[in-house]
Formats: sequence, C-alpha cells, structure tokens
Amino acid sequence: MRKLYSTFPGGWSGLALLLLRLTVAISSAVEGAAILNASNGASWGMPLLLMACGACVGVGLFTPIAASLLVLANAAEVWQSPHAARQAELQLLAVALSLAVLGPGTFSADSRLFGRREIVIPPGSSASRF
Repeated sequence: MRKLYSTFPGGWSGLALLLLRLTVAISSAVEGAAILNASNGASWGMPLLLMACGACVGVGLFTPIAASLLVLANAAEVWQSPHAARQAELQLLAVALSLAVLGPGTFSADSRLFGRREIVIPPGSSASRF
C-alpha cells in the first residue's frame, strides 16, 4: 500500500491538500445527492459511489484509489451531461485527478496508517560502524 503514496507534505502544503480534499468531499456529496434526487431513487449506484468516495477523500482514507474512482465517475458524468452542466464536473474531475497524483498530505488517515516511519538502529549493530 505504501507504493501509492510518494510523500506526505506537512505545513502549509498539507493544509492546502486538506482544503482540496474537503472541497472534493463536499462537492461529491452534493453532486451525489443531486443525482439521487433527480433520478427519484431509480439509480443508486453512481450517487452512492460519489458520496462514498467523497467521504474517503474527505477524511484522507485510501485517497489515491478514492480520487481515481471519482475521476472515472466524473468523466462518466461529463460524458452524459448536457453542455451547460459540464463545467462543475470538469472542475471536480481536475481537482480529484490532482489529489490522486499528489496524495492526501499529513493531515489524513492515510498519513497515520501509511505515513513516515522512523528507523531506529541500535548502537551495537553492524550498521553503526560505518
């Protein structure tokens, strides 16, 4: 699982990633609820995928996978939506794609689960002689 994450930036960069994650989470939840209301409960798959992946991105859990699924779901929405409604989906797609590539940042569940580790070398080991 660690191969999915390159770094976990902290400080201002980590706060910026947190803001991006929360923006994507809220937008995905609102979009999923709108699709669910528009379909009158006939289609549950896409709205639940949007809301579940948005929640995972919001808390920073399995962020690259959840953001990639959001990219695919929003690409399908762009393909099916009328031209006037595409701008919001394209913006959400772009931000979700950037999160899939950048990762979750320090302020996330992924950072706690798969983040930086400290390697302690005991004083008497052979590695300390070099």
